[in-house]
Amino acid sequence: MKKFAMETENFIRNYTQSVLSGDAAVFIGAGLSREAGYLGWTDLLRDKAVEIGLDVDKENSDLISLAQYYLNNKRQRTQINESIRNFFAPRKDINPTHTHMLLSALPIRSYWTTNYDRLIEKTFELRGVSCRAHFSDENLSISTDNAQIILHKMHGDVENPNSAIIAKEDYEKYDDTHEMMLAKFKGEMCSKTFLFLGYSFSDPNIHHILARIRKVFDKHAKQHYCIMKRVTKRENGKKTKDYEYKLIKQNHQILDFKNYGVNVILVDDYPEINDILSEIKRRVYMKNVFICGAYEDETVNKDKIAQLGTTLATWLVERGFKIFSGFGKNFGGHIVKGAFDGCTLGEGKDFNKHVSLFPFPYNVKLPPDERVKLHTRLRENMIAPTQITVVICGEQKDDKGNLIPSPGVIEEVKISQNQGNLIIPIGVSGGAAKIVWEEMKNCPDKGYKEADFDLLNQEWTSYYKIYESIQRIISNYCS
Repeated sequence: MKKFAMETENFIRNYTQSVLSGDAAVFIGAGLSREAGYLGWTDLLRDKAVEIGLDVDKENSDLISLAQYYLNNKRQRTQINESIRNFFAPRKDINPTHTHMLLSALPIRSYWTTNYDRLIEKTFELRGVSCRAHFSDENLSISTDNAQIILHKMHGDVENPNSAIIAKEDYEKYDDTHEMMLAKFKGEMCSKTFLFLGYSFSDPNIHHILARIRKVFDKHAKQHYCIMKRVTKRENGKKTKDYEYKLIKQNHQILDFKNYGVNVILVDDYPEINDILSEIKRRVYMKNVFICGAYEDETVNKDKIAQLGTTLATWLVERGFKIFSGFGKNFGGHIVKGAFDGCTLGEGKDFNKHVSLFPFPYNVKLPPDERVKLHTRLRENMIAPTQITVVICGEQKDDKGNLIPSPGVIEEVKISQNQGNLIIPIGVSGGAAKIVWEEMKNCPDKGYKEADFDLLNQEWTSYYKIYESIQRIISNYCS
């Protein structure tokens, strides 16, 4: 596991606790949209600046005023509205970034943004999660009872550019035109811990937000966090101009943010943000275990496979873990029985709090390629809130009736690996699990001891050693 600087580690610990207690929120800036492929304000206003005899690069420090100069000159905002539509409309070639997907995997309901585009909405659509977007006082009254995510677009939406906040007069009138939006923002600033992402110290929107914060911040307010890039001696292989000056100024800016209750976490490069989010996700979902597997009536040692599934599920529930399962053929029932036993023994736990089942709709009438895409999306959504994947057997019959490793289980392992799950393949159980065990055999960093990994492929006569090895791997990972 990656080691973090003390300040970053403190942030990860505190924000993880906020996520787990349900009082975390996220505020997303233009940086994430630019990373996905959208252009920024400078590009949006470049032609507009030329029209009124200015140079956008020379006005880069005050784009809000530049937009106002353009409106003053044209006396209407039709062309700016059209530019917003053209620049930020949904596009097939622009998709959510890895950062978007990591955020959307966390159990956070409240999202805020100053972006016009619909990347956040698209992110949750891909997750199969319902998202209600509010972009004005008028549509704040729309019910959010059935929405899993509430998105507040403080500066408007691409489909309603006439009300988008872009020029100086829009910002000056904001308290009057968005009174209800501001009231909700102030309320959440006092009740939730915000993480600001995608902003830089020079972003005019972050200063507009901080102005709102000052009105509600006092010594009793919540602490908030903002991740930003550290000034470095070299940028893109070249020596940073005025490095010492920029470093001093950044230190002043960090102190200024603290006056608003916002702690700045500095990273050397933007990919580090994903490392931080991945660690938060790992800690939030550390006790969520995905058990994948399936077997046929002809599978060798199916009784041992069934016993292991049942016993492991009981042990996990008894120790407060939550099990996720796709209810694989023959195997899913053993997971349910084991989890039920774990709930009824001792404390009498709530089954629904410890088990999430995702049976697949195999009889859906769809073209073959669409069915494959549907199953992949279902698997991704099922595995997203987990951090440990246990692979037991995974066999099915091909068209000729021969036993083969289950392609679905293999795909589930690949999805798990891609999102950084700890993989525990029970090689002795055969099928897909055996393939995964063989593939991992020469991997130097499995996340646990080689001795425990070797035990996962011992003969079934060593059943209890195999079972104890699984327990040890999971316990050590969560300690």
